[in-house]
Amino acid sequence: MKNQGVKAQPFPADVLKVMHGKAKEFLAAEAAKDPLTKKVYDSYFAFKTKHDAWNDLSEVPFNGQIRKA
Repeated sequence: MKNQGVKAQPFPADVLKVMHGKAKEFLAAEAAKDPLTKKVYDSYFAFKTKHDAWNDLSEVPFNGQIRKA
């Protein structure tokens, strides 16, 4: 199947920054409206903080090494 001339490209860094900010604003606003949503929001971001630290120590270096091999 042909791709109809479509070329996949990453989003520009400035666009990603704005999208990330808007997503954080939206999620925080939704969490403020409902106790259950806030509980899930807080739990997810507590997990994400731990995961990000682990990811930086394990997955990021590993993937960097694999790509260079």
